[in-house]
Amino acid sequence: MHGFTQGCLPMRRWDELNAFFQKSGAKIVFGLNALNGRVPLQDGSMGGNWDTTNAASLIRYTVSKGYTIHGWELGNELSGNGVGTRVGADQYVKDVIALKSTVDNVYRGNPTKPLVLAPGGFFDAGWFNELIVKTRPNLINVVTHHIYNLGPGVDTHIIDKILNPTYLDGMASTFSDLQGLLKTAGTSAVAWVGEAGGLTTADTTLSLMRLCSVSGSWISLGCRRSMTQRVTADRASSPGITLLLINLHGSAINRVSVTSEGAHGHTARKHSRKFAQAAGAMREEYHLTAKDGDIQSQVMMLNGRALVTDADGNIPRMEPARVDGAQHIVIAPCSIVFAHIPYFHAPACS
Repeated sequence: MHGFTQGCLPMRRWDELNAFFQKSGAKIVFGLNALNGRVPLQDGSMGGNWDTTNAASLIRYTVSKGYTIHGWELGNELSGNGVGTRVGADQYVKDVIALKSTVDNVYRGNPTKPLVLAPGGFFDAGWFNELIVKTRPNLINVVTHHIYNLGPGVDTHIIDKILNPTYLDGMASTFSDLQGLLKTAGTSAVAWVGEAGGLTTADTTLSLMRLCSVSGSWISLGCRRSMTQRVTADRASSPGITLLLINLHGSAINRVSVTSEGAHGHTARKHSRKFAQAAGAMREEYHLTAKDGDIQSQVMMLNGRALVTDADGNIPRMEPARVDGAQHIVIAPCSIVFAHIPYFHAPACS
């Protein structure tokens, strides 16, 4: 498909990748080829049982080397109508069960066991429902789906779409529909977005704005939205809370104060309520803006400094700006702000 024929992942390369994974501290979910062993059917789909031989060999090797994999995902964009080809839901259920059996057998006796994920494709209610119902309650751990609702970056209306909260919120129904299927089925599986984007040739600032906007749909704590501002609060592993704030307006400046009851956003004016922090407390802010104010720029600015590699290819340090906690958080037009407020008392996060 897509001009590809045979490919191979040598174990030497797998060793190198796992050395990198370990150094980075990343949790790795690895996708497995779900077309191995299939045969083409007359309707254009692929049929026959998934051949687990190659995947099982890789999983056994991974365990023998002591490598930690957070999850094994079956397939890529084969759900519903698929991309390039598709596999029926009933058949995919059999294949997920086969992967689950392989993982259980290979990891038997291990203190930890990786997650089983599928299908990593576009949401189709009927297809996903059959997968979820037939793998309940615990034959699959994570149901993954992809989101590419903005189309290609060459779309002449892409800026209008990505700066329009109403357009971005159009994906909310997909999230809620999938969550509804999981709840109704009584499964232990959860939903993840495996891929999100669609700006295949697009711009750095716009892409990040879009991904940050989508993230708010998955966090239930302290989310407040308006036409020009998005606020998402989350409790980080470190003390206090971390805020993600997005200003989609092209000219208005937003100023945000925080209390233990919630976040309060204001355009070009101050608010009388004070921060629920100790006097003299400082917070860390990361302000992301486009270079020269051009939201189609390929260069992102962090607190006024370009995020580019140096002459030796080294990645710049991601240093925050330290701000007096009594001051409002100021969000410039068309910008994104991450604000970490340490030692903030938020009962909702307890």
